Amino acid sequence: MKICALAVICVVVGALIKEIRKEISFAIRAAACIMIFGILIISAEGLIERVSNAWIVGDWKYAEVMIRALGIAFLTHITAGICRDCGEGSIAAGVELAGKLEILFLCLPLIGEILGYASRLMS
Repeated sequence: MKICALAVICVVVGALIKEIRKEISFAIRAAACIMIFGILIISAEGLIERVSNAWIVGDWKYAEVMIRALGIAFLTHITAGICRDCGEGSIAAGVELAGKLEILFLCLPLIGEILGYASRLMS
């Protein structure tokens, strides 16, 4: 709820100020992104603690891949949003594609492991 309220307030204030000075409007949007990201980082501490306490397998490599993939997704999404706000849609699309490919490369060892388990079950 805090993030939604902050976002709506910043959008309204940014839209009102955009009519007067566009550069200040961009600064407000950038500050909002930074504040939202800060709130997410603070709330992620509890999530990481819960994942570490509730991890059934006991092997951290799966949780580590999941957390890294989430980090890549958040970072690329925020970066692409900033690029779109600046009117650079093609750069935003490139950033999103790079993030998706990075997550795929990150997961390739796990996919190989899963296929290995499947082939052992089949034989």
